[in-house]
Amino acid sequence: GFDKLSREHGATFMVLSISDAFSVHPELVKEAFPQTTEIDLTKPEKKLQQITAELGIPTLSLGPIFRYNASSTGKMSVWSCDWHWNQIGHQWAADAMFYYFLENRTLIGLE
Repeated sequence: GFDKLSREHGATFMVLSISDAFSVHPELVKEAFPQTTEIDLTKPEKKLQQITAELGIPTLSLGPIFRYNASSTGKMSVWSCDWHWNQIGHQWAADAMFYYFLENRTLIGLE
């Protein structure tokens, strides 16, 4: 699959799991779906991490980073009109990728 194709081109296949607005900002769930009962909004992310770990695929999961940033700063990472990343969300993603590749230089061929 993609892993083999990546190796054939001298690259490393990896997975970047983007954040979900509802798991980062749970208050949005209550606003959008007031009748919803408690559900584990991080379950898909956890399952993806389990699968990529079993397959040995490097993975950067933005959900935990965004949740930490949102709780520590109180800032919203998404637009209220459509829940896509706003400027803050894009900055958090860029910062996360920068530090991830700084720590994992072999993935980008620097070591």
